[in-house]
Amino acid sequence: MVEKLPDYLNREEVEQILETASRHSFRDYLMIKIMWMCGLRVSEVSNLMARDIDFLEKKIKIVQSKRSKDRYVPVTSELLREIRFYMEAKKIETGYLFISRKKRKITTRRIQQIVKRYAEEAKIKKRVTCHTFRHSFAVYFLKKTKNLRALQKILGHSSIKSTEVYLNLTFDDIQEEYERVWER
Repeated sequence: MVEKLPDYLNREEVEQILETASRHSFRDYLMIKIMWMCGLRVSEVSNLMARDIDFLEKKIKIVQSKRSKDRYVPVTSELLREIRFYMEAKKIETGYLFISRKKRKITTRRIQQIVKRYAEEAKIKKRVTCHTFRHSFAVYFLKKTKNLRALQKILGHSSIKSTEVYLNLTFDDIQEEYERVWER
């Protein structure tokens, strides 16, 4: 039996949410952008430490993610510039990357509330959770690269079976591919 493709956002919907968040809080914008561009779980964003950002190698170390396996995810130069700007503005050299007003690590629950707020404010009609950004990243990455193994590594899936769910296409995706085959 083929698993249903998880709910995901298209790039325009993600950009609407990011734009909405950017009007309120650079921290919130950056947390959402990292979930979207790196495919991180909400707990991984909450647990990010300043030392996990490798500006030279352009990667983020995800420490003790699911099943206690560390992994690295690549990061674009643009996203690294935004992370550096944020760290400099907030004077973050050590400790957690994202902190609350009380100077504590931001909780996963708070991140979930933030995501819900901005999705509603951006008038996104779909149900949007933190995990929706992970699914959106996976779908977008796979559509662009067609590289299931790379996606498996980035997401930290131990089994390719977990990653294969993203191979299921919507009818719109199939129609788009079909038309591309017959373009002149």
